[in-house]
Order: sequence, then C-alpha cells, then structure tokens
Amino acid sequence: MIDSRQIQLTIQNSIGLNADVLFTIEELTLDGTSLISSFNIESTTEPQLQTIDLKDYSLNLDVDEQTINYSSTLAIDSEELLHLTLDNSIAIDVLIDTLWFSSITGIIDTVEVDIDPVEQSIPSDLESLDGINFDQVDMHLDFDSDIEIPILLNLTLTASNEAGDIEQSFIANWNITDSSQVIMPEAERLINIKPDSIMAVGSATILSDTVGTVTTDQYIAAELKTQIPFAFIFSDTAQVTTDPTRQDLAALSEAVESITLFLDYLSPFNFGVDLHVFSMYDTLDIPDTLITFFLEPYNNQFPSGRLDSILLKQEQIDWLVDPVYLQTQIDLIGPSEESGETARLFSTDSLNVLLFGALKIYVNEPSDE
Repeated sequence: MIDSRQIQLTIQNSIGLNADVLFTIEELTLDGTSLISSFNIESTTEPQLQTIDLKDYSLNLDVDEQTINYSSTLAIDSEELLHLTLDNSIAIDVLIDTLWFSSITGIIDTVEVDIDPVEQSIPSDLESLDGINFDQVDMHLDFDSDIEIPILLNLTLTASNEAGDIEQSFIANWNITDSSQVIMPEAERLINIKPDSIMAVGSATILSDTVGTVTTDQYIAAELKTQIPFAFIFSDTAQVTTDPTRQDLAALSEAVESITLFLDYLSPFNFGVDLHVFSMYDTLDIPDTLITFFLEPYNNQFPSGRLDSILLKQEQIDWLVDPVYLQTQIDLIGPSEESGETARLFSTDSLNVLLFGALKIYVNEPSDE
C-alpha cells in the first residue's frame, strides 16, 4: 500500500480543441477498483499539469512482469468537421516519482542486514568468586517482533576480561520468526572468565523466494538476558572475598587482657571452609591476619552443629583499639586437582555462624581512698 506520492501528468495539446480525458492505470487499485481519473484539458498549446494523489492506493504487479500500464481515452465535444494531420495530437507524459509504501506484499528477495555491535557490561561482583565456576548459565535473547517473514539470525557473543581472556558463543541460522527466544550455547564459558563486558555482533537475513508482507510500522527488538541456576562447581581451593568495612571498636579498653570468641555453626557442605578475618588501618595497607578458623564439613555425628572457640591475645586486641578496616575471606576447600573431582555449591546453601565472646579483664583492687 502506498503511503504518499503522486502521479504527475504533463499534457501537450496540439489539436487546438478542448478535450475530456479518462486516465486509467489497472495496476493501481483502491478498494479493489483500478485507478480512473477524469479531467479536462484546455485548447492552449502551453504544457498543462495534472496530479493524481496515490495515497492508500495499492500497486499490484505480476511476479514475472514488473511493469505499469496506463491508457488515456479522449472525448472531444465538437460538432465541427475536423481535419487532423499526424502532427496534430495530444501527448501525455506520465511521471511516477519515488513512492513511499506503508506495506509491501510479495516475494522478498534475500536481504542481509548487519547488526551494529552491542556491548553489555557485567557486574563486578563476579570478580569476587575467585576459583568458583558456574555449572549452568542460561543466556538468551528475547526478540519482540510482529514481522511474519522468516528471518535467520547469525550472532556472535564475545566475552572478555582485563586479563585478556576471551570466550565466544555462536548462533547460526536461527529462525527468530519461528522461535523468538534465541538460546546461546555453552554460555557458562562466557561467564566463567569473569568478564568485564559481553559484545554482540551479527547479521539478520531475510530468506529468498519468501512470500510475505512488510509494513512501515513493523518492528523488531531484542533483550539479552542472563539467568544463572545458582549451581557452582570448583576444585581445589575457591575463594570469596568481601570488601573492607570500617569498624570502630574503641570501647575495648586497655583493661581487656584477652577475648575468647565462640563459633556455633552447622555446615551443610561436604567440604571444609577456611574463614579468615583481616585487619588494616587503610584499605591500601597490607592486611594483618586477625583470626583464621577452619569450619568442619557436615558430619552426621554432629547433627546439631559444632561449638568451637578462638582465643584473641593482647597483640590481636591492640589492633582493634583504633578504628580499623576488617575484611573477610572465605576459602572453600574442595578436592585436589590431582583427584579430578569437583565440589558443587548451590545458591540455596547457607552457612550460619553464631559468634559470641567472653572477655578477661583487669580489675583494680579496692582503694582505701
């Protein structure tokens, strides 16, 4: 269907008489009726212009013969006897300039459109999962489109990190018209390098010899989604580190001789966990180890959990008198690499540690004053 544009007719009348013209183009139709336009031309020999609005008309062309045919019928209202020679004529030049279509129906030839590169940044939280790999990652593109013509998608996702590691995932000839959700294969390889960003590039190809309709208000949009079923695998030692946080424990007076920390915990894991707490006066300082504690794996001999303790001596207490930054590091002690085995961790797993303490302090003897 034509959205805008006109036919411009230029009439040259060399017979010297007024005439009525019936102009017809069968290939242009409106509500199933071919274009018919009637107008009058003057007897002047000067060129005369006539325009025909084509808005909302449909252009119907034969597949094998892409031509437009038009005809003109002239009626001269005169009872006089005329003597015409070959030089006497009415010439009509037809100009159909660039047409703007609101919709096109027909056999669509092969068209390939490049997809501009799209980059998606990745949250920096992944960097804290040192040694931990995702077991399953669901990464897919959800397309939203009302285009019915089959379109084949070729796509490459490239993940990269600051260390120079690169992983890619490829999609070839995916018909997004039949299946609007494009699933990227082996997406966990992209995420497990802990990328800074993921770049998407590719092309979309309209199938050749395909009959369909395209309109100007049709659209196609896509959104990249990453879903992680929260299953992690690791071997040997994996590490999770928190950001340093400032603590002010000035309430610890010099009268404190020692502190005993008690840890009440129940581990759901079949692997051990090393818990480290570091202290530093500035986030740029090399941290000092405040405490290190090993949390035992689950043991059915202790179904209610374990109670262990750590003794903080005066040197460790002195670190806490002034405001300090504390940082926690959790080492997951998995199977050795030589064993070829891996440990599995799920996001639904939790480790709760109840921490409480007992203080030993100096008490001055009663004064006589």
